Amino acid sequence: MAFFALLLAATPRRVAVVGAGPAGLTLANSLNQFAATSAWDVKVFEQQQALRPSVGGGLQLTSGASVLRRLGIDVRPHALPLRRVVSRRVDGLPLLRLDVSAALRRAKLLDDEDGADGAFAIMRDGLLTLLAAPLPAGTLRFGRRLVGTRQLPRGGVLCRFDDGEEEEFDLVVGGDGAKSAVKECAFADAPRALPSGIKLVLGVAPRGTRPAGSEDEFHQWMGDGVYCLSASYGGGADGGNDMIALCFREEAAGSENAKWDAEALRAPTLARMKAARMPAEVLALADGADRFYATSVYYRNPQLRWHEGGAVLAGDAAHAIPPFLGQGANQAICDGYALAKELEQVGALHPTMESALQAYTKKRLFPTTRLMFNSRFLGFLETQEGSGAEFRDAFFKFTGAVGIAEAVFIDGATPRV
Repeated sequence: MAFFALLLAATPRRVAVVGAGPAGLTLANSLNQFAATSAWDVKVFEQQQALRPSVGGGLQLTSGASVLRRLGIDVRPHALPLRRVVSRRVDGLPLLRLDVSAALRRAKLLDDEDGADGAFAIMRDGLLTLLAAPLPAGTLRFGRRLVGTRQLPRGGVLCRFDDGEEEEFDLVVGGDGAKSAVKECAFADAPRALPSGIKLVLGVAPRGTRPAGSEDEFHQWMGDGVYCLSASYGGGADGGNDMIALCFREEAAGSENAKWDAEALRAPTLARMKAARMPAEVLALADGADRFYATSVYYRNPQLRWHEGGAVLAGDAAHAIPPFLGQGANQAICDGYALAKELEQVGALHPTMESALQAYTKKRLFPTTRLMFNSRFLGFLETQEGSGAEFRDAFFKFTGAVGIAEAVFIDGATPRV
């Protein structure tokens, strides 16, 4: 067995990671760091021409930040700490207050070194820049869109790109999001996206638009059929931003991939917020936003099989978690690291690549499925109207008082890798 492991180390396995998102970049960093015990030739293919600055919203990191520290990637100098989540009705009535730092301390999820913070808020473009920085030159291949795959009889996968080029790989990893090209090409029976009836609008404004002293707090505002998050994030091309996330019911399903468009979305967003009697804090944010993004939220039923031959899924490609728990990036990072850990053991703990992929799926399927369903329920609850909104408010008060809200938060903050 030891000889077999040495043989594998001497013959690098070729890995194509499709998508330069949190899952794919974490996997690439992890495999590069594990190269002392195994050999992997990793290439990350991204259809965009670059990691675009000032694109994307803000992310909450807990378990993801913990996993990245294991790789020597520290988000703390770039992110803002998240220390409290405060939920209120639009009239100011308190519903829930979660002391994030205290919850993480009780769960023993804070670093022993400083014990200060374990939850962070960072802009997506800032996180991707951090993840890309340690990768060796030539790892990232921009402007390459996957258009087809074919499983090879001798093992491995042939990938075809939109420029007509074809390349063979031992493993293809789909880290390319909910509308994954890898999933579409290699998983014919993958669950289809189902519209949730909920629309999400993000508005990104310059830092300092929110009230002074609220930088380490997420503020949740509950209206009739409408929910709004107000938050501050560090990092990114702008050095950090303030942001609103407005959720409401709209049965007509739109695109999952709508584009940023400030002027077309500002007026209707402000009108909806005023109709819902949102407070001045979020109205000022919407009025000061320099970019907006609108998308319909889709649900996907759990996919029990995350690998097919030499293709495997990670992040939203495997389990598109709705945004209501802030767990998409966290679980994508955990996926990338967990997959690398199992691949590292091919030829040792795992006799074949197949057994490593099975172990990865077994480790990550149930934690992500649980978070997926919890997030779906939360999105349904937060956008209730009439008597449903009254139930929502009572539910938030109860779950905050008895510790259920804290338990759900800690579930997502625990790195299950």
